[in-house]
Amino acid sequence: MKRFTKTLVVAMMVVATGAVIMVGCKKEESAQMKSDVAQTEQGMSQSEQKIIDFLADFKAMKQGAKAEGEAMTPEQARWQWETTLNYCYGFTQTDLTGMRHDTLRVAMPKTDAQGNLDYTDLMTTYNDIVSTVRNAYVGIDMEYKTLQYVTISLPEEASKSGDNEIVIIMNTGRNDIDDEPWYGEPFENDPCWVWGLGGGSCTEPYSMAGDASDRIEEEIAIWDYAHRGFVIYCPNCEIYIENPYVDAYYYRPDTQTDSLFYVTGMPYQELIHYCICPEEIQMNFAWIMKHTHYEGMFTWHYNVPWYYKTEVKDCTLQEEYGVDSYTGYYLVKVWNATRRIRHYNGDYPISIDSEN
Repeated sequence: MKRFTKTLVVAMMVVATGAVIMVGCKKEESAQMKSDVAQTEQGMSQSEQKIIDFLADFKAMKQGAKAEGEAMTPEQARWQWETTLNYCYGFTQTDLTGMRHDTLRVAMPKTDAQGNLDYTDLMTTYNDIVSTVRNAYVGIDMEYKTLQYVTISLPEEASKSGDNEIVIIMNTGRNDIDDEPWYGEPFENDPCWVWGLGGGSCTEPYSMAGDASDRIEEEIAIWDYAHRGFVIYCPNCEIYIENPYVDAYYYRPDTQTDSLFYVTGMPYQELIHYCICPEEIQMNFAWIMKHTHYEGMFTWHYNVPWYYKTEVKDCTLQEEYGVDSYTGYYLVKVWNATRRIRHYNGDYPISIDSEN
């Protein structure tokens, strides 16, 4: 029997990106970008160095030392507050779900005669910003919540009286992606299903909805379709297959595996009504996926022998002829085939019951 081990064919998609020139950028912002790009592989960027120095001063101030530093323009201060907070608390590379956006406000410190902010006020305001964001974040009732990033904007004109407010947008989401296995948990909201034989759900027996084995096969097909290769050579073309063959079998009666569905010594009428519930269905689905697929797998490769589909069939075995004692189990078949692209623009494929 062949083992399901294949060399992954990596499909690469090259996206050509046009250069966009933004008119009216500030010279100092452009210079900062150039400086950051010019950093060496081992060296720290000027951006990060400014954050580290600011944090050192901030820590010293919280321990009672006098904050010593140059006054900043409001825009320089905005950059320092926003970038430092995202550096310290923002999981900016994490792909989150269920995003929410909360608007927070903190008093804008006074500016001096030149319109700049005192360094001590800069530190104190950063502390207020962190406290405000932290308190709002703690109050969010969300499972697996994670702060992704904040944006900070200033009033249109900095006020010498300090009456204006800094506006903070806090972007928070759920970091539950890593808690879900790569093959997913599609049966969480399912009912209990009859294990096989087209038994339907346990609340609607013998419905047209199939059975637990059908549901598992359906979810595998959904995963397969969602993980097609990035490159579709001819998106409006049909394909055909050649040389389909079974690459692997998995089943229980020969003790090949201890993880697929298997019950034995059961009267037939009891077996055909035997139910399995979402947790057990998920366990079977997970076992099958881990033995027939792998994380990051692409399912539609063209012009090479490759994975085609997975079948999950329910089977019965009469333990002794004439005795009402049966075994129920699952048989899993992995099919391989070579996908070919149709370049003939004729009428095929057509329904088999159509006349030519």
